[in-house]
Amino acid sequence: DKLSELGADPEPATLARLERDLAFHLSGHALHSVLWQSMSPDGGGEPQGLLARQIESDFGSVDSLRKRLSGSVNSLQGSGWGALAWDSLGSRLIVQQIHDHQSTHAVGALPLLVIDGWEHAYYLDHQSKKADWVAAFWRVADWTMAEHLLDHIALDNDLAYRHPVGLLVMERRLHSLLRAHTHSLSSSAPMPKAASRLASSQM
Repeated sequence: DKLSELGADPEPATLARLERDLAFHLSGHALHSVLWQSMSPDGGGEPQGLLARQIESDFGSVDSLRKRLSGSVNSLQGSGWGALAWDSLGSRLIVQQIHDHQSTHAVGALPLLVIDGWEHAYYLDHQSKKADWVAAFWRVADWTMAEHLLDHIALDNDLAYRHPVGLLVMERRLHSLLRAHTHSLSSSAPMPKAASRLASSQM
């Protein structure tokens, strides 16, 4: 609403501030939506199917991915996230270290599984021991949504090469799928009050 109220000739500093605020809060909402689906009381297992094969291709092994993703969170300076994401430009999986909610995020990358590195995600149970929270996360990590999204990426991937706007179309489809998947799971299970509560209950 505030952006629309600026009119056709907005004051540059005001516009820049509102765009930064929008990027911060929108990205934070998106990453938290992925986080709730990245954990389950029945989690802690191994990825299956296409996702498992793609991880092996891009990282060498699931253990190698775990070490890299854990390192991206543990080495954060300040607040941020670690994300396993699909790089739609390079057609491969990547690990991203995201500062705050939005900085250093690769354009065209879709997060599939994320770990919250903000202190409020783990302090209640782990105090300042972020590495303990990351280790606990893997005991409840749920690969279901990541597997689901990557399966759909495989079906749509050729579209990105057949048409110059195909990549944008694919991204819109995947984000719609992410919203639908999140809604279907959240309607059957309550959202956790704190990210680390679920992980600590498995310790």
